[in-house]
Amino acid sequence: MRLGEIEQAYGDRVRVHWRTFPLIPGEQPGRRVTEKTREGRQRVGAEEPGACFVPPEIDAPLPSSSIPALTAAKCAERQGEGAFERFHERLFTAHFRDNLDIGRWIWSVSRPTTPVRPTRPCCATAPKARRGSACPGSRR
Repeated sequence: MRLGEIEQAYGDRVRVHWRTFPLIPGEQPGRRVTEKTREGRQRVGAEEPGACFVPPEIDAPLPSSSIPALTAAKCAERQGEGAFERFHERLFTAHFRDNLDIGRWIWSVSRPTTPVRPTRPCCATAPKARRGSACPGSRR
């Protein structure tokens, strides 16, 4: 059962509170997608049919740090539950579906003059092999 389903089933009796966890706590510049990275995303996508993991291209850049995304998530959280939920959904979509470097993506969405649009279709229209956990509307 996904967290969103639990929230729907139990309503006000349950509250999900996301915790930050720095997967890449320091700067690790030059990180790139390997076959292992790609296989991991494919596996998770196959295990989570309601989610949207799009396997990244080999040698695509990976975030050099998770700190910018975690900091931005905490800022969104301080602006209220709705702001956090919208940001959280966009962050997961950017990273797992659109395969964007979320450290750089955070900077681009923080400037209102730079529009950010999905580069790939939503999971509802994506082929089954492309589905995994960051589709808009899903929860992790």
